[in-house]
Amino acid sequence: MTDHHRDASDPAAEVTSSPATPATTTTTAAAAAATTAAAAAEGPFDLEPLWQLIEEALPPAAADPFVGTSMGGVRLVRVVGEGGMGRVYEGIQEQPSRTVAVKLQRPGRLEHESTKRFLRELEILGTLSHPALCRVYHAGFLPCGGERLPWFVMEFIADALPINRFAEVHALPLRRRVELFRDVCSGIAVAHAGGVVHRDIKVGNILVGADGLAKVIDFGVATAFRGDLHATRLTHSGHLVGTIESIAPELLAARPPGESPQTDVWSLGVVLHELLTGSSPFRLEEGSIVATMERIRTHRPALAARAASRVGRALGGIVDKALAPAAADRHADAAALTRNLTDLLARFPEGHPDWDAGGHLALAKPRPDRGRWLLPALGVMGISAALAPWAWMQRARGPSLPAAASTSGNESRESLTRGDPPAFSSSPIERADFRHAVRDVDDPEAERYLVESSGIGKWHEDYGQHFRYWGPEAFDVEGRLVYRYDFPRPSRRIYLKANLVCREQSLKEGIIGNGAGALEFSTDGLEWRPLINTLEPRIYGAIVLFDELLPDEACGSRSLWLRVRLLAVGPWKNADYSVAQFLRNRRTDTATCFELAVECAPAAEGADGID
Repeated sequence: MTDHHRDASDPAAEVTSSPATPATTTTTAAAAAATTAAAAAEGPFDLEPLWQLIEEALPPAAADPFVGTSMGGVRLVRVVGEGGMGRVYEGIQEQPSRTVAVKLQRPGRLEHESTKRFLRELEILGTLSHPALCRVYHAGFLPCGGERLPWFVMEFIADALPINRFAEVHALPLRRRVELFRDVCSGIAVAHAGGVVHRDIKVGNILVGADGLAKVIDFGVATAFRGDLHATRLTHSGHLVGTIESIAPELLAARPPGESPQTDVWSLGVVLHELLTGSSPFRLEEGSIVATMERIRTHRPALAARAASRVGRALGGIVDKALAPAAADRHADAAALTRNLTDLLARFPEGHPDWDAGGHLALAKPRPDRGRWLLPALGVMGISAALAPWAWMQRARGPSLPAAASTSGNESRESLTRGDPPAFSSSPIERADFRHAVRDVDDPEAERYLVESSGIGKWHEDYGQHFRYWGPEAFDVEGRLVYRYDFPRPSRRIYLKANLVCREQSLKEGIIGNGAGALEFSTDGLEWRPLINTLEPRIYGAIVLFDELLPDEACGSRSLWLRVRLLAVGPWKNADYSVAQFLRNRRTDTATCFELAVECAPAAEGADGID
């Protein structure tokens, strides 16, 4: 890698024609550039509006103002890819004469962290060398509107396809797929040996060119877990980085551990599963990110048990180990995974009869046994019919409390021995600048910060243990609560405890109906993010306790908005009972059912507590 911190005055970092007004730019785009030229001359400014104006003014065939310009002895020919931080172009290098790829950071994305990630990718690729990793040739900075856009030139992958697509298009036999993937693992092993975790391994970031060689790309969100690069972290703790289907389960926790080679091993296991079977084990369905996360958390590897041959069972065992729920049960790193695959290829050489003739693993098909489910089903129907009169009699008395599923923090659903939420833990914020605690929903303090209420009301169980809570007023109509809290200064840490108690249809307990809910947060009341979500997809019968620090995205503002969404569905509702409940508490012995504790940024000196 050469002089990637080259000064903007270096001729190699200059362009031969202005990127704001290339020959293909329309009159409208040129006019838009001219109106901002004076501002640009005064120094750095926000280039994003200008960039968007130029893109919108150009016809589709010329939708990039940099195409046709030159930088560092390379003329940009066309856009071949785009990511969150920048674009990748095909370019023609003059000396030596060759086709190259140029990655250029997008104007308007020059905030500190984005630029840092861009340069970090350059640094990583410049220090790692392996045939499965893209090589970097040289780099520099491009002056543009008072800013300096970093770019680097790397090898070009001709006719590149994602590894799974390449395998399908070329009908690769199973052994060739394993060999190709083994080469990918050996490249990631070099990164791990250098103290680097990729963090976003997926089929789209493993490209195979016309020469049949695989290349791992996009180290833009990589991080260091040891060594010289360890001093720089690219994301704050708790931020979810990567593609949801390929993220290891431990990174989905509210307080995830640091990345390690074993988080990359998980992602490699997802890719290998898709190569061997033709499908991802965690395919994201439309609008069901929460469902995908739940499948990842509860996944239990079982590919080896489904394989129909010795080779298949051996490969399935490798996939199962890579996708082990606990990181300690996976391969230690990509090098260990590479060794496993190499040993398997040696044990079953080419031509071995156990290699499947096709490109995918031969999996045993489950055989439906009607006799195994028909009699139990008939039995359940008979029991339901017998219990129906009893269930209708329970209406007048109100339902008893069923045992329910529970999730707390990072734990999966567990059976409770009682129908009330588990006890809250203590707040980790000892000296709060803002604190709000509520004993039950009838406490006047409970409504002090309530700014919206629709389709929801207070419920009082005047039998049994006398519970109180918010719940939907009608079946099949979502009820909502919105709270707003304002702090004296921008928040640094926010602790919240609250609960959703949702019941599931149960003739045994006299409850007819299902409940689900969601708890969401926002810093402006416009953009909402989930803390708890059993609505999408519907997960009925869960007691969900939130008792922890909010994610970093909730901090940094003077305000916090909380939104509660509850839904009860079913044919019947008792007059004093709902199956979807928020802030359920037993008045006799509950100290608080809701608590918010906020640590704010220090007050500015001399501001008398007001910044």
